[in-house]
Amino acid sequence: MTHKTRFSYSPRAKSDFLSLKYSGFVFEIVDSSFHDRTSEVRDGGMHNMIVGGESYGQGSSREHTALCPMHLGVKAVLAKSLERIHTANLINFGILPLLFKNPSDYDKIDQGDEMRITVMIV
Repeated sequence: MTHKTRFSYSPRAKSDFLSLKYSGFVFEIVDSSFHDRTSEVRDGGMHNMIVGGESYGQGSSREHTALCPMHLGVKAVLAKSLERIHTANLINFGILPLLFKNPSDYDKIDQGDEMRITVMIV
């Protein structure tokens, strides 16, 4: 079945459609299976988390760099450090930006590990 959509009614609809298309290429250069794995987890009713190194989001102030992972079911980014503008974009699209308390813990996490996040408000 072919579906044709017109975007003249809302500029946001065009942006959402494009970010959904772009989400197929997130991290493609460093992990060609990222899109398929995250889509499978998302479609299975679970959530995805990105584990990043230093200055996660550097050079990625565009909204699509947070919007595309959102479409893939990413709910949190855990990194050694986060760039300011990208952090704001993550929050705007419902992705929780988190920092390692001990940055060396980054080396203890492998791709595919299951993690549970407990938030404590003090």
